[in-house]
Amino acid sequence: MEVPRKCGEGGGSVVIKPVTADDDVAFTVLMTEYRAAVRKRLGEAVPNLFEIDIMPDMRHYRAAFFAARHIQRDNCARVHSAEAEADAPHADTPRGDVLYCDMKACGILARLDPADPAAVMYYIVLTALGATVVGYTPEDKIRDAWQAGEIILADTRQAYFLSPETTEISPPLLCSPNMEDDICDAIAESENDHDDREQDHELYTAFDVLLIEVNCADDAVDFCRAADIAERPVMFTSGTEIALKTALMLYQGRAIVDKNCGIQKENLAAIAAKYGAVLY
Repeated sequence: MEVPRKCGEGGGSVVIKPVTADDDVAFTVLMTEYRAAVRKRLGEAVPNLFEIDIMPDMRHYRAAFFAARHIQRDNCARVHSAEAEADAPHADTPRGDVLYCDMKACGILARLDPADPAAVMYYIVLTALGATVVGYTPEDKIRDAWQAGEIILADTRQAYFLSPETTEISPPLLCSPNMEDDICDAIAESENDHDDREQDHELYTAFDVLLIEVNCADDAVDFCRAADIAERPVMFTSGTEIALKTALMLYQGRAIVDKNCGIQKENLAAIAAKYGAVLY
C-alpha cells in the first residue's frame, strides 16, 4: 500500500473486516480488538479512507467505527506533530499544538447489507457518527422525517421517529447494578396511558423516551447492560462528562442528550456530536 505523505493525500485505504469475538465480550474489549486488527494491517500507512465491511451486528459496526476514528486521529496527530517539529528543529519543544487534521479528508465508509432487517438502524447510527454508508438506500420515511425536523433515533431493534413538539420524556431513572426491574416498571407505567396514577407521590404518564440519569461511569455500565429491555429510545442526563461519554459510548444506538445537563454547553455539544447523539 502506498503511504500518503500527509493525512488524506496520496490515496490508500484500509478495509476493516469483522473480528472473531464472543457475543458477551465487553464492548471496550471489542473496540480494542478492532484497533489491534486495524493497526496490524495499517503498519505505518496514513490512509485517507477506512472501509468497514459488512458486520454481524451493531456492536461490531460501532466498535469498528470507533477503532477507525481513534487510529485516524492518532495518525493525524503523529503526522502533524512530525511536520511541526521539522518546521522548528531548534525549538526546546516540538510545535505539536495541532492535534488533529481536517477529518473531512480522512473518511470512514461503512458497507451495509440491504437485506439485513437491521440495516435501517445501522444507517441511522453510522451516519449520525459521521460515516458514509454504501450498499443501502434509506427508506422514504427517513428522508421525510429528516426534512420534517423529526428526532431520529435507533437502538439495536428498531428505529424511532419523534416529533420535537409532542415527545414526552419519562421521569429520571437512577441506575443500579440490577435495574432491569426498574426499567420494566417504568415501561409498564408508561403503557398504562389511559389510567395515569400517582405512585410514591410522583405522577407517571405515558412517555416516548426513557430518561436515564448517569452520575458515574459505573452507572453507564449498569444501564447499558440492561438497555435491551428498555423498549424505548433513550435520553441521558448527567452532570459529569466522563459518565455521559461512557454512557454514549456503550449504548448501542442513537440516543438523546439532555441539553440541560450540568455540563458546560460547548463541551456538551462536542460530546453529543462525537457520539452521534441528539441534543434536546
